[in-house]
Amino acid sequence: MSARTWMYRGNIRYLRGAYDSGNDDIYFGGHDGVYKYSFFTKSAEFFAEESVSIWGLFVRNNFYYIEYPTQKLHVYVDDKFVKVAEAVNIEVDNFFVSKHKDIYFSNKT
Repeated sequence: MSARTWMYRGNIRYLRGAYDSGNDDIYFGGHDGVYKYSFFTKSAEFFAEESVSIWGLFVRNNFYYIEYPTQKLHVYVDDKFVKVAEAVNIEVDNFFVSKHKDIYFSNKT
């Protein structure tokens, strides 16, 4: 499930969030990368994509994010994010994978 969230931790402002129900993890994305929430320390710790602005996050079977301002879709594979090959020439505004693994996205066109 993806959700918008507004949360402040120090000088970091988190704009987007996603919940990974398979691992019970919460991720946040902002203007400086992806962060993973630690229930033990009650803080968000850097996870990946330093200095990358995150437009949106989504987790279902795989972990995806949309980069801003390019609006390119990335997926987490082998401990790193890579561009989704099928969407390289597409600007993605919103992204969703159904429980039946159907993929939906929207853009300005």
